[in-house]
Amino acid sequence: MKIRNGFVSNSSSSSFIVVFPRIPKDVNDLVDILFDKNQKEYSNPYHYGNDEVGWPVNTVAETIWLDIQNQKYNDFERAKDMISSGSIDEPGAPEYNYSNRDKYANEMKIFTDRKMKELFNIRKLKLKKINKQMSDNDVVFYCFNYGDNDGSYYLALEHGDIFHKLKHIRISNH
Repeated sequence: MKIRNGFVSNSSSSSFIVVFPRIPKDVNDLVDILFDKNQKEYSNPYHYGNDEVGWPVNTVAETIWLDIQNQKYNDFERAKDMISSGSIDEPGAPEYNYSNRDKYANEMKIFTDRKMKELFNIRKLKLKKINKQMSDNDVVFYCFNYGDNDGSYYLALEHGDIFHKLKHIRISNH
């Protein structure tokens, strides 16, 4: 029998692929994109005892703005990697197959391609590109990763539906 001594973590993280209506200009633009018109605070869905109840929307927008600044938009390879390396809790998502990893990898590739097509309407984009009608703002997405191991603020970003106003995929990385 193995016995674990010391701290045992039960942390999780989630990745998000989020489609924005345009390339955000600044933190104030992100506040407008992410939050309702008169919303002043982003609530902590897991508020316990002494945990913070919420954070100003500008604070949250600043965090997301910094994440946006540290990546390029429309990174399709990163998005595909995020989908294929995590799990998505929805019908049709393949479950890991311990006895046949190759079959699982193939199912995951098919699933990833389908999710990308659903998220970005690839057919429409290809037609626009062929007709030279595509602009940078036709598909603007960014990838994010938040985990509860970094404290209650990041737990709220991971589980609090921060991107509820935008088309997005949440991938669990356990």
